[in-house]
Amino acid sequence: MAVSAGNLWISFNVYDADDKWSRAVVIRYPLGELRTASPVTRRHWTTTSAGSLRFVTGAGDTMWFASSDVAARSLRLFAWPDSANDVKSWTIKVTPWNDTQYISMGPGKAPWLSRCDDRITGAWRADGRLGFLWSSGRVTGRPHPFIRAVTLDEHTLKVVAEPDLWSANGAWAYPAAAPNKRGAVGLSAFFGGPTHPAHAVGVLDQQANVWTTKTTATSTHGPLQGKWGDYVVCRPHVTRSTSWVASGFTLQGGQDRRNIEPRVVVFRA
Repeated sequence: MAVSAGNLWISFNVYDADDKWSRAVVIRYPLGELRTASPVTRRHWTTTSAGSLRFVTGAGDTMWFASSDVAARSLRLFAWPDSANDVKSWTIKVTPWNDTQYISMGPGKAPWLSRCDDRITGAWRADGRLGFLWSSGRVTGRPHPFIRAVTLDEHTLKVVAEPDLWSANGAWAYPAAAPNKRGAVGLSAFFGGPTHPAHAVGVLDQQANVWTTKTTATSTHGPLQGKWGDYVVCRPHVTRSTSWVASGFTLQGGQDRRNIEPRVVVFRA
């Protein structure tokens, strides 16, 4: 779910009876009608060419959303203005990534990325730029999975930068992102490898294209069957213009769901 200036937006994937992906759907509801409890005018759009669509945070009067396409080495980018009935689309070429090799071992050779993939999980619009984040497997020169990042000029749709977040010591995965009220970009994500999975937050320097991150908590154990989750969110703080609110989790005292410790973190630039 996301909001633009005029609409509430919802997106989901549709699967057939054999559990095979069929299409993606976007629905929008006018905020004015929702506020007044009037009969709601729903508009929807479907595509069979792109799935797991990710809305930007900070949309303004146009909702931007995207999907990754590893085979075409590109982003599938879409725009649906509040004032329009039609969706526009573009294919944006970016540096290739790896949608396999999500291999990261914590202490005791405990895996934690066995369910990871390259769906876009973080997206934002701020200061004339669009940004998108997703998880990549290992590539040459980067020995651990990492976060792919692409920022685009909102008007020309040209790639401005690719400020990936990676480490020679461990893996980064499952990013979420949002601009605060001043347009700075904040991050919520997971890091692991030398340690069990840890939750971290960060801020992007859009001039230097470098992330500054800080760990909020580290798990005491790795997950059963090596399956971690995404379940991270980053949003601008409601009242503090320089801050964000981020969610995440760690495992404390054991390996299963009973040991999940949810986290809500307020941080600032």
